[in-house]
Amino acid sequence: MIEQLLQTGRAPFIAVRDGRLHIGADAFDKLEVFIHEIRPVRKLFDGRRLACYSLDCRTGKSGRFCEICRDRSDCTRRLQLRLLYIRGERQEPAILELPKHSFRAFDELLQQVGDIRQLPEIMVAVNAVQTATGWTNLEFQKLF
Repeated sequence: MIEQLLQTGRAPFIAVRDGRLHIGADAFDKLEVFIHEIRPVRKLFDGRRLACYSLDCRTGKSGRFCEICRDRSDCTRRLQLRLLYIRGERQEPAILELPKHSFRAFDELLQQVGDIRQLPEIMVAVNAVQTATGWTNLEFQKLF
């Protein structure tokens, strides 16, 4: 019984693909969000399969230290945003991992905000933009 009570669903991941932002079966060109946490993470893929990850960029899921891991050069660093997105009259939690080509746009947003601790108070528009090469990049706009 207690185990059932503890089984809470994790916030969904927002997939960035095909020029859109996907949450479950829904797809959006733009989301309005409040960013509550920014977390650096590392991920290692074998093809499309996630082979290893680290939620602190220090220790992988296998217990190996990222700093001395033999696969470190193949591992990608990412920023994971824990956020609330506006869905009608509600705010829903979600997780967005920034594509590396969107780091500069996110850095520009952070420079506009100034103090990173203010992010949870600021509504941000996240726009998906498909490039001519087929990649989907994100743009960020401070709304208020």
